[in-house]
Amino acid sequence: LVYAMYEEDQRTGEPLVTNFADRQADGTFKINVTMAKNIKYDLLFLAYNEENPAFDINSQEAKANNLNELKLRTDLKANKESYDAFVGMLDSHGIMDENIVTLTRPFAQINAVTTADDLAAVKGLKSEVTTSKLVISAPDTYNVFTGEATHSVELTYDASAIILDKDATDYPKNEKFNTEYYYLTLAYVLAGDNPYAPSSNHNATFEFYRQDNKLVSQLDIVSLPLQRNYRTNVMGDLLTKSEGYTISIDANFGEKDNNLVL
Repeated sequence: LVYAMYEEDQRTGEPLVTNFADRQADGTFKINVTMAKNIKYDLLFLAYNEENPAFDINSQEAKANNLNELKLRTDLKANKESYDAFVGMLDSHGIMDENIVTLTRPFAQINAVTTADDLAAVKGLKSEVTTSKLVISAPDTYNVFTGEATHSVELTYDASAIILDKDATDYPKNEKFNTEYYYLTLAYVLAGDNPYAPSSNHNATFEFYRQDNKLVSQLDIVSLPLQRNYRTNVMGDLLTKSEGYTISIDANFGEKDNNLVL
């Protein structure tokens, strides 16, 4: 956890306090912040995976982290569960009332999942998918104070190995669905510039590759709906298609006959 404290309504510039805290065994973070008794303050919070975060975080210098303008890293990869993060704010009106803060994701989670039959078919064609990639138009900057995601650009989540269960030899089943769907792509994306909007729409391209890096399937989606702290699941037979052909026979010989007269 990285947190920053500002005097009431002074939400720009260098914070009065910045610091880090480790997660406790019960999953919570415990912090103690010194405050002037009669001054009110705002607190910002970001919980993230220290080993491989989605945002540019300098864990050595807390003051290098500006929670008013968190930037996504420039070398994003698909299928990185470590990118999951949680943010929150406790404004000056809440500090003296209830010192409990619940953090939620600034991200929407995107899942591209396919069917068991689809996997079996593409595997039989010697084109089993091993990596996937996502290109999407979305913001790359997040403000913990306002909850706004801004600076929409084309983001590339570079091809990376699909998520496999540690003890599995096949694709992992997505237990969140009522039928058997399997992960091909997972990504965390900042959703929209308005924290109060129910959803925002984004153009996205999913690409699925086999072991020799040859493209097996590409899926282009216009206006993919994303909502902060919600999942968007792209579901179906994403890897294969069925083409129908009609086969006819022409029993006639070509004209004219080739005649050999002896």
